[in-house]
Amino acid sequence: DKATCGSEASGLSAGTISCLGEGDGSNPVADLCYRTVTFLKSLRTSSFDFQQGGALLVATTQRQEAHIKKQMADSVSHGYTEQQWMEKADLRKFEPGLSDAVRAAVFTPLSCHVDPAALTHTVVEEATRKGCVVMENTPVVSMEVVDGEDRAYNVVLGDGARVLRCRNLVLASGAWPQAAAS
Repeated sequence: DKATCGSEASGLSAGTISCLGEGDGSNPVADLCYRTVTFLKSLRTSSFDFQQGGALLVATTQRQEAHIKKQMADSVSHGYTEQQWMEKADLRKFEPGLSDAVRAAVFTPLSCHVDPAALTHTVVEEATRKGCVVMENTPVVSMEVVDGEDRAYNVVLGDGARVLRCRNLVLASGAWPQAAAS
């Protein structure tokens, strides 16, 4: 966020994380989601409202149905097995409130939901506890790799008067990635 952590776009996120399980590493997005859910479980004692009730990816047309069925088959062949194909009749029993237009769906039981703003605060607290420095209301003017040093960055803050040197840099620009990349 541009101001204080969790005060702006973080609250606009839907907070749903789709999880297909632990696969063979061939799908970076699925792997990131699995690692994210695992991380969230480790923070479960915190107050960010972690709910792991699964999610449905629904198809309302024959084309969508064929597409998600193929996606599921491809991901299962790579070890991402925490998903279940559901036909219309099974869906009606599972979730009676679904629209009649839904033809089929993939159910991912490991998928979860969190309160995004509360999670942001929990992650900031955990990072701070582990020694990270979080600088709120501090615009970054520029970032540069330091020549001749392995993983070293200079980060110019505010009006350009302050420069921080760090070995690890997390770019968390949220809804403003173009501004951060320029």
